[in-house]
Amino acid sequence: MRQSLLNVLLLLLSLAGLVVSYAPTKAHCPKHEQSLLRTAKSLSDDETKWIAKRQKKTTKSFIKFLEGSNLTDFTEYDSVKDLVHSFKKPVTLAAAFSGGGYRAMLNGAGQLAALDSRTEGADEHGLGGLLESLTYISGLSGGSWLLGTVVLNEWASIQSIIDQEKIWNLTSSILYPSTSSTKNLLYFEKLFKAAVSKKEAGFDISAIDIWGLALANQFFPTLEYDNLTWSGVQKLDAFRNHDMPFPVISTNSGPPGSNLSALDAISTEFNPYEFGSWHRYVNSFTDLTYLGTDVVNGKPTGKECTKGFDNAAFIIGSSSDIFVGTGAAILFAGLGAYTALPEVADYLDQLNPEYESYAIYKPSPFYEFDNDLNPFLQVSEILLSADGGSSDEVVPFEPLIQPIRGVSTIFAFDSSADTDENWPDGESLWYTYERLQTYDNGSIPFPEMPTPETFISKGLNKRPTFFGCKADSDVPLVVYVPNINVSHASNVSTSTLSFSDEQKLAFIKNGFEGATRNNLTEDSNYRTCIACASIAKSLQENNIEFGTQCQSCFDDYCYN
Repeated sequence: MRQSLLNVLLLLLSLAGLVVSYAPTKAHCPKHEQSLLRTAKSLSDDETKWIAKRQKKTTKSFIKFLEGSNLTDFTEYDSVKDLVHSFKKPVTLAAAFSGGGYRAMLNGAGQLAALDSRTEGADEHGLGGLLESLTYISGLSGGSWLLGTVVLNEWASIQSIIDQEKIWNLTSSILYPSTSSTKNLLYFEKLFKAAVSKKEAGFDISAIDIWGLALANQFFPTLEYDNLTWSGVQKLDAFRNHDMPFPVISTNSGPPGSNLSALDAISTEFNPYEFGSWHRYVNSFTDLTYLGTDVVNGKPTGKECTKGFDNAAFIIGSSSDIFVGTGAAILFAGLGAYTALPEVADYLDQLNPEYESYAIYKPSPFYEFDNDLNPFLQVSEILLSADGGSSDEVVPFEPLIQPIRGVSTIFAFDSSADTDENWPDGESLWYTYERLQTYDNGSIPFPEMPTPETFISKGLNKRPTFFGCKADSDVPLVVYVPNINVSHASNVSTSTLSFSDEQKLAFIKNGFEGATRNNLTEDSNYRTCIACASIAKSLQENNIEFGTQCQSCFDDYCYN
């Protein structure tokens, strides 16, 4: 009965003339690889080569950033350039953007703009040039919406997004984009046909497929978003030319029955080359291009592999699927009210009934992988993904704190809703620290963090704070930047689904101001202090003394 209803829906949608290419396809398996999986003992060869070329650019950009930051501490060097070139290795900086729905996306947009020389006023009144100096950038949930938008639109600047009208048209809810039921029906027909094409190709679908495609309407409106993949980032000019940081999207993953909200949930990452995890139960990565291929111990079971499973809309939806908990209920109820196409309600029966609110990765790339993994993971042909912040680590630190990546300073932008008033309280930092101490025995260096209660009592959620200033040089320094009210009450609920153009711009402006101490008016030395934070670990590693200028900054901004 269900299949016949699905066929009816397919016929109706085909008559609507809607063209989609969301379904994965078959392709020849790569001949140069016996296995699509590798043990995570190092970075992939692709990432290693890419980072080396990126850092040639970031070093030049970083020197320019420092030159514009009024550093006067190091008079024994003829120039800032000489100081940087005296370091044993390139300075490796990264930024992490938290989850939090549209609140996080828009506030994060302002924070990102504050680091970008392409933003009007960022060099004079902000931290322009710092974005160009980053080697890595990560996003989770709402942060993945921000990251996905700028990356897949050819590394678009926030300034360019503001200056046009197509991207981030948020005036209507993503679930009800029109006041016309007929137009809404046509809108959902397009999403349904895309998702159904994936099912017809032999892959399970869930609410996340619809959710991700709906998001893509707002993020990639000028692109063929239903045929846009995360591995396709490799082909973008901005990536090929190393003009963007290495982008990573975080999720939590595990086999059916696992607790994806547990403190020790498996954090997985999607980078342009691979999908996998550094977690001790996984400790492996698969070639992202061929995700969705039937494998046993990493080896394809046939001559054909799957391509296109890593649809960018699906991955961004996967990273934000805690949002579907509310969104799906509204979506399902709303669709049931569309009487013009009763089969829509029947279509919902085609979702996997057991996992309709999870992103379904079947077949699992880790099936029967002989790598001393958790047997619970190895025996399952299904891998489920949930919002990367479902375990309360809403800031995606995990990809950036791996020692092999050598990140020395992480700029952590937190737009989570930890308090009753929807402001952050440092909870994400605390949970990351607690997890690393409890389950990894401190083997991954990370600064000691205060509890959320201490965050509140000391006002650490009201202004930027540096963590790890006095820790060993292998412990990254974390520059924590919380969402605060500078010029706009940016603490709306995560379930807020629409914003007027005025509200959107107010959020972005407030994010810029929060990241720059109100355009450097609250602290005219703040850019200098960020420069000091950026080189602090390199100075430690190279036994170069801090001067009074940087020491004064650390006195003002370092915790303990």
